[in-house]
Amino acid sequence: AEDINISAAFSTFIDLKIVGNANVDWVISTITEYETGFNPGANMVTFQVSSSNNFSVAMSMTPMSDGNGNEVDLRNIAVRLFVPEARAAEEGVRWDFAPGDYYVKSTANGWRKSAIWTPTSSDKTILLPGSQGNAGGYVENEFQLGLGLGAKATFDNLPITNLLEQNITPGTYTGTMTLTAIPEAL
Repeated sequence: AEDINISAAFSTFIDLKIVGNANVDWVISTITEYETGFNPGANMVTFQVSSSNNFSVAMSMTPMSDGNGNEVDLRNIAVRLFVPEARAAEEGVRWDFAPGDYYVKSTANGWRKSAIWTPTSSDKTILLPGSQGNAGGYVENEFQLGLGLGAKATFDNLPITNLLEQNITPGTYTGTMTLTAIPEAL
């Protein structure tokens, strides 16, 4: 008799990809835009996660600078997750929104919306696995990230004034937001 040794090696696979609108541009050129800004949802970024394990998603952002030493306060940026209302039953089961900095989650205009976060230079968790886990492919784990700048909701809820009152030096400011999928420890 001969023995056959059988083994299977399971490695962790996780991938996050931006599949729509990887560049967000705002042009602030009117007094109204300086005073009321752009609400989250004015610019939508679609991302997907494929993972062999349950995962969370975190965001971080570099300062928005004009290259001349001037920066825009990151508290001016408002970030909100959007999920089609048809998938709202998955909330808490398949995925869950992390607690936000202000506002509460809601449903409106065909979307389930998270609370709102402001980015920081360190990772801030925005999406968590639900009670039954979120391991799966890209299609099951597609989300919309809504980005706003200087939105009235932002300065109504945070210790910051509107863009006009901040007297921001004219110029083009750039920064990089990073989304990171983090596998859950087993």
